Amino acid sequence: MLEPGTYGMQAQSYCLHAGTYGPGGGDGYLYAPPAGPAQDAVVSIARNSVDHPDIPQHDVQVLLWAIIARAKFEDLEPGLKATAAQLLTKEQLVKLNRGALDLLPGPVLDNALASMPEPLRKVLEAEAELRRMMTNPGSSFSDMERIAVLSGMAPRGEGSRPVPSGRWSLHPDGYYVRYVPSGYSSTRMEIWVPEGSPAVGKEYDPAMHIAVPGNTARQRLLQSGRVHG
Repeated sequence: MLEPGTYGMQAQSYCLHAGTYGPGGGDGYLYAPPAGPAQDAVVSIARNSVDHPDIPQHDVQVLLWAIIARAKFEDLEPGLKATAAQLLTKEQLVKLNRGALDLLPGPVLDNALASMPEPLRKVLEAEAELRRMMTNPGSSFSDMERIAVLSGMAPRGEGSRPVPSGRWSLHPDGYYVRYVPSGYSSTRMEIWVPEGSPAVGKEYDPAMHIAVPGNTARQRLLQSGRVHG
């Protein structure tokens, strides 16, 4: 529950945009709420992972990638199924399975992607490759990470805007928040609640925070209440 003052936490954060670049280059991040058809499942994973500190951060991330890639949960390797059963309800799993995509043969996928703009094509290629890897017990986390998180110099994505690192965002509840990532998996979250703010007495829920980069070619980062380190 929020009171006037400043607060900070180095938190575990998660990639929510496979096929894009990790944080860096001085690009800042702004607040956005969770959105999209899988919003309920994504928020539940971030919240419920706090009560399951025994689940490694890597496993939580792979589960989120499975949702992003619209993988069939009934086809996932057993360890990932067990993680999903701990962090999601049966109803959520059924809903995710209904929205899953089948694996497309290589030539069919290539033809579908051929006419797409390069940034979108990279994202869809990454999602398709992740779907394939999710069903292969031999796929390692580093293999998936290499596909999901691009390395090298990030271009300026379409619709980007200049946002300096450390920029504050005004949350709809009336407090200020900023995000300073150290790679995609760890973010320094800071909150400032001014005296007399309407945020006083309201709940702060990290799982309802998505750090969105000014450069659209970079990762969107889901925040969590799990301390990094």
